[in-house]
Amino acid sequence: MPSLSDWVQIASAVGAVAAAVVGWRAAVAARASADAANKQLPELRRQVEASNIQASASQRQVELAQQAAQDASRAAREAVRARADERAPHVIVALSEPKWPPYVDPNRSMMPYANELRLLDKESIQRSTQGMSEFFMTKHANWFMWFMGTGRLINEGPTAARVRVSGEIVMDTSPSLTHAPERSFASTYPIRGAQRVGDRARDEYLVAPGTAIEFDWAIGAPVREWAEKSNAPDAAGGEISTAVWSYGDAGTFDNIRSEFRARPLRQDADNPNQWHLIEDTIGRIGVVTYPAKRTWLFENQSDDA
Repeated sequence: MPSLSDWVQIASAVGAVAAAVVGWRAAVAARASADAANKQLPELRRQVEASNIQASASQRQVELAQQAAQDASRAAREAVRARADERAPHVIVALSEPKWPPYVDPNRSMMPYANELRLLDKESIQRSTQGMSEFFMTKHANWFMWFMGTGRLINEGPTAARVRVSGEIVMDTSPSLTHAPERSFASTYPIRGAQRVGDRARDEYLVAPGTAIEFDWAIGAPVREWAEKSNAPDAAGGEISTAVWSYGDAGTFDNIRSEFRARPLRQDADNPNQWHLIEDTIGRIGVVTYPAKRTWLFENQSDDA
């Protein structure tokens, strides 16, 4: 008759067999599940690929809609710009070459500050020498050499312009309606006396359509600077800035930059301390006005006009 320990061993063996059977059945079930999943995987992949294609198509539709909205906004903005441009003044800034020879003032060494005597003041002109041709750096380096020329603002647009010229300038307020070719250069537009508009501090003037106004301008530097930059890539000189506003709510603002550069001196061949005023100004003096930079007042965007 089996002992208690034998019965225990028999029971353990039976339990082990039962566990093995359960494990075998689980393995078979897992293998069946794996086989089923493997059979479903291609279909799942096709579903995922179809979903990706649909998502890409939707994204493309969104991008096309955004692009269409941007195009419509751009077209509307351009239409408003075009209407503003049709009614905007078109001011041309024309600067003549300065008078020759330049002026030399021993009483100043730089462009005047706000509270100092202006270059184009009668006293400044009277105390300056015109015709000095020899300069020595030991004596004249800090003397001020300056140029004076004429500028003209021509409004070719259909409406009046409000303008402000920044720099050493004096507007011609004389009520002349002639072309005044002896004063500067020929023009097909009648020249009117500059008429101030607004408060005096803003220093703005009216240019009626189809007319022009004139002004004198002055730019200078110490003799030393003219000499040092006589052969430099960037010659000495200065700039004049012209601001132009139109009237109206959907108007325009133009900023026009003009530049004067010159190389009026040449160094003596034998004495490096001595400099001579050039005799031929061709290629040594340049005045240029750049295209206007336009801003449309109904938007915060600017572009070349």
